[in-house]
Amino acid sequence: MLDSADKFIEAEGVVHLTLGEFTLCGDAFDMGSHEPGYEWKPARSKAVSCKRCAAIIELCRGVRITSHE
Repeated sequence: MLDSADKFIEAEGVVHLTLGEFTLCGDAFDMGSHEPGYEWKPARSKAVSCKRCAAIIELCRGVRITSHE
């Protein structure tokens, strides 16, 4: 389940899902470490357009889990 710390971030016109300080596909989220011109900003869309993030989401759709509350 996503919580309030999870966000949709846009970089170079592509929307990623972030979990903590990394995107689901593994791109670093730390703004200070990116090269000039490579900016991260909150995405207006909640639709992931990063092909690598989307592939992970699709892979997980059929996975069953148990509750660890």
